[in-house]
Amino acid sequence: MQKAGKQVLRVHGLAQANDFGAARIEIGAGDAPTTWTVIGPVGQSTDADGVLSDIPAISLKGSQVWQVRLVVVHANGSSREARFKLSLG
Repeated sequence: MQKAGKQVLRVHGLAQANDFGAARIEIGAGDAPTTWTVIGPVGQSTDADGVLSDIPAISLKGSQVWQVRLVVVHANGSSREARFKLSLG
């Protein structure tokens, strides 16, 4: 899709916790990334089809396979994550 004239990948999903502190979307290149790039923070979402973030397509240069990671941090500092493998091409 396009946003402000630029191609983006829209991420939908849930970002919730019983004691929600914060959440963020990150991307990493390859099947098992060793480094992650923070795309941005996301707010709490209780709708499975809620929009979490838009990833600029330019961020997905340099690899045919990406991991998209949602990290949810609880108010006590503990965290959990969910990943989605994205194959381009």
